[in-house]
Amino acid sequence: MNISYNKKMLSRISLIIAAGIIVRVIISMLFDFNHDFEGGDSGYYLEVGKNIINYGIHGCGEPPTPEYFRGPLYSFFAGLIDNIFGHNVYAFFAIQSAISLSGALLTYVFLRKHNEQLAFVSSLLIALSPFEALSNGRVLSENTVNIFILMSFLILLFSNYRYRFIISGILLGLVLLSRDVYLLLPIFTVLFLIVLHKKFERGYLIYLLAIIITISPWVMRNYNLQDSGLFISKGIFWPVLWSGTWARNPMDAVLPDRAFPVGASEEKKRGITEHWFAMDELYMKNLFIEKIKSEPFDVLKTWIIRSPRLWFGTRSDLNTMRAERGSTTWLLLKISFFALNTIIILTGILGIVSSYKNCKRIFLFSIPIIYTLIIYFPLRNFETRYSLPVYPFIIIFSVYFIMKIIKAKLIRT
Repeated sequence: MNISYNKKMLSRISLIIAAGIIVRVIISMLFDFNHDFEGGDSGYYLEVGKNIINYGIHGCGEPPTPEYFRGPLYSFFAGLIDNIFGHNVYAFFAIQSAISLSGALLTYVFLRKHNEQLAFVSSLLIALSPFEALSNGRVLSENTVNIFILMSFLILLFSNYRYRFIISGILLGLVLLSRDVYLLLPIFTVLFLIVLHKKFERGYLIYLLAIIITISPWVMRNYNLQDSGLFISKGIFWPVLWSGTWARNPMDAVLPDRAFPVGASEEKKRGITEHWFAMDELYMKNLFIEKIKSEPFDVLKTWIIRSPRLWFGTRSDLNTMRAERGSTTWLLLKISFFALNTIIILTGILGIVSSYKNCKRIFLFSIPIIYTLIIYFPLRNFETRYSLPVYPFIIIFSVYFIMKIIKAKLIRT
C-alpha cells in the first residue's frame, strides 16, 4: 500500500517538474529575455546587487552611496547570481525557474494530506503557468517574493510542525525584505485568523516576533543612516499615493487636468508640477489629503476604474516576444494569455466564495489575495506583476471551484 502510494506520489512529482520545464523551454523560445534584461526595475536590482557583492554597500552609483529605497534581499540575490554566473539572463531564468518549480512541488507536498487531487492539479497548473515562467525570465523581486509568501502560508495553514509559527514568520519576514508593500500583511493575517476562528493563539505572537527579528537587522541598519528612520525602505510613498488619486490608465499624461484641484490657477498648477517632479514628500502628502477631502467621490471612482488593471491583462507586458508586433503569432499569444488569465481570475474568485461556505481551511489562502487587493487599491498599480506573488493562491482557488463543479455534475448524473 505504502509502496504503491509512494510510486504515485513520485510519478506526480516527476510530472509536475517535467511540465514546468517544458513550459519554460517553450516560453524561452517565444520571448526574448535578453531584450528586457536591464529594463525598468531590473537595472536597479542588478546595479545594487553588484554593489552589495563588490563593495558590501546597498546603494547605487560608482562608488555606491548607502541608500534604502528598496529592501535588500532580491538585490543581494541578483548580485550573487550575476557574480557567479556572469551577466547572463539565462542563468537567472534557470535559477528562478527552479525556485518557481519548487513552489509548485511544495504546494503538492503540503496540500496532499488535505486533498490529494486538489494538491496535484493545483501544483501542476502552478508549474504550467506561463505567467510564472515569464516572470522567471526577468530580474524582478517577484521571483523571491512568490516562493517566500507561498511557503509561509503553506507552512502556517497546512503544517502541524511544532515550529511552524517561527518558520512561517521568518519566511514572511523575507517577503518584507523583498517588497515592503507587504509590511502590514502579518498584522492583517493574525487579525483575519482571530476573526475567522474566534480565538487567539499564543503562536500568533511567536509568528509576529519571528517576523520582527528577521527584519530587525535591516531596520537598525537604516536607522543608523543619515536622515533615516525605523523602516524597511523609504521610497516615494506620498507621490505615489497622490498620483493614485487621479491616474486611471498607463497612457495618462504626467499630470492631466484631473490631477489638479478644481479651479486651480495656472500658478497653482505650475507649483504642483514643480513639487511633483521634485518628488516632495511633505507637499504631496498635503496635496493627497486635500484631494481626498475636496473630491472624495472622484478619487473613489478613479480607484475603482483602475483596480482591475492589477488583475486582468495578458501578464506579458514586461516581456518582449520574438514574433513581430501585430503578427498573427503575436496576436494569438496575446489573446491566449488574456483569456487564460481571465478564466483563472474569475474561477479563482468563485473558488474563494465557495470555499468560505464549504472549506474554511482552504479559504484561509485568500488572506494574501484580499490583502493585495486592499493595499494596492489606492496606489498607482498598473502592472499585473504586482499581483503575481498571490497568483499561486488564485490558481488553487480556481482548481477548487472547477473540481466542485465537476463533482456536482457527477453526483447529478
